[in-house]
Amino acid sequence: MDALPIGANIRVRHPDGSVKYYHIEAREPFRLVKVLKSTLNAGEETGFQTITELEPSVNALYHVTMYFDENCKLKIKHPSGSARFGTRRAPEAGVIEAETNKKMFSIFTARNVIPDVNLINNAPCKTKAVIVFEGFRYIIKEITPPKQYINIQIGGVTEATG
Repeated sequence: MDALPIGANIRVRHPDGSVKYYHIEAREPFRLVKVLKSTLNAGEETGFQTITELEPSVNALYHVTMYFDENCKLKIKHPSGSARFGTRRAPEAGVIEAETNKKMFSIFTARNVIPDVNLINNAPCKTKAVIVFEGFRYIIKEITPPKQYINIQIGGVTEATG
């Protein structure tokens, strides 16, 4: 995954359809190793879990690619769903599935727009339910619409490159 350049202007479309413009003031590498369950038996699921570590501060956003065991299938809801009956998990949130440990897709996360993930062990043996998130944390500042910018979508997934 290529990093967005420091000093770049970005146009961010949020899941609610709103659009805002930001200037990237700083960037730092980010890596999170998230253990969802220490032992995942054959055919077992972790159940959807919110990855709260991917919720940045107000003036930041994350761009990460996900890696996981090649014998597992990942289900992801991003965003995790709209608030309904006092919970962030909602049945109308879309489920996107991947069945590999390669760089399948990357996500941008922002305040209140983080994913829920569920790993399913497809192997005939036990495994450890771990997802690695690698990418960047950007410090951003809201600006008026510039003439040139890079388009960013918060929520949903994109195919990872590189």
